[in-house]
Amino acid sequence: MEKALLQTLHCHTRNSDGVLTCKEVLDVCAQNGIGVVAFTDHDTLPDKKQMTELRKSNHATKYIWGIEVTSGYPKEVTEGDPHMFHIVGLFVDPTNKDLAGFCKKMHAIRLSRLKLKIDGFNKLGFKVSLDEVLATVTDNGIPTSLNLVNVLISNKENKPAIEKYVKRMKKLSEKDEKVELLYKEMVTDERGDKQKYFNTFMRDESPLKIGLPEHKLPDMDSIVSLIRKAQGLAVLAHWSFERENFGRELLDKICKEKRIDGLETVYDLFLLDNPLWKEKLKSDRAFLRELAKKYNLFTSGGVDAHKDGDFNLFSSRKNYNRETVGMVERITRGWNPRLSNSSL
Repeated sequence: MEKALLQTLHCHTRNSDGVLTCKEVLDVCAQNGIGVVAFTDHDTLPDKKQMTELRKSNHATKYIWGIEVTSGYPKEVTEGDPHMFHIVGLFVDPTNKDLAGFCKKMHAIRLSRLKLKIDGFNKLGFKVSLDEVLATVTDNGIPTSLNLVNVLISNKENKPAIEKYVKRMKKLSEKDEKVELLYKEMVTDERGDKQKYFNTFMRDESPLKIGLPEHKLPDMDSIVSLIRKAQGLAVLAHWSFERENFGRELLDKICKEKRIDGLETVYDLFLLDNPLWKEKLKSDRAFLRELAKKYNLFTSGGVDAHKDGDFNLFSSRKNYNRETVGMVERITRGWNPRLSNSSL
């Protein structure tokens, strides 16, 4: 394998909530000096047609087949909603029957919950349909909440409605510290309306959250086992977003017991300069690097890209992206992944 430039081992395509095809991602990466990219769509694997097309393309940018799995917490955690607790699988075999079976079950769950969310938004006065959201993914893909939000934003008729509920959140924030934090997060986030929809209607702390029935996810160890049996390496993604329920002491224990293979230490470029997150992310990422070194785990990450502008931003932030240079080479030397599940 030729020495790569920048690398990103976490990105999304039209198989889930990205807007680019796999081939388009490779093209954009090449334009931005990114030598290796991992396709890690939510609970989704590429189909045979996509795999064949990429295999024939012989693209300069190398790719790794991966997945971002929606996971339950480790068994030690008995409370809290793991809505952002994700395990990334790298170098997985996309044809693995058990992993494919899991994805099929998750697609059914996601589709059921998506219908309920759409009903909830329509009752609140927003205009969005299931067909509009499904049109944003490939035939073998599954939409996420981000697909739904992107469709809501694209309809200008929804602008007065979201502003009405943001004003209501502001009023509610005056009497509740948790709501106050949610409100401050969304009005200081550079992603604008996207975060307004998430913080107002999809976060547990929000009094305006659209209610959904609970569903139990397999615990972290079961997901890690599933990824390993599919020839992959299991990586804990963007830990900072679940740090309140899954704290440092438990994470140290998980790493010591080798219940995970790697840790993302480069993540969420989009909050890097946010005053509410800047110092917290800096401290968390330093802690994760220390753990990886202490227990001989590999470090991973990059830009959790969903569109071409995300790759452009990633390549422009030298203080952020330089940690990814040589990341894949270190993984291949120390952890012997199945390179046949990549173009390396």
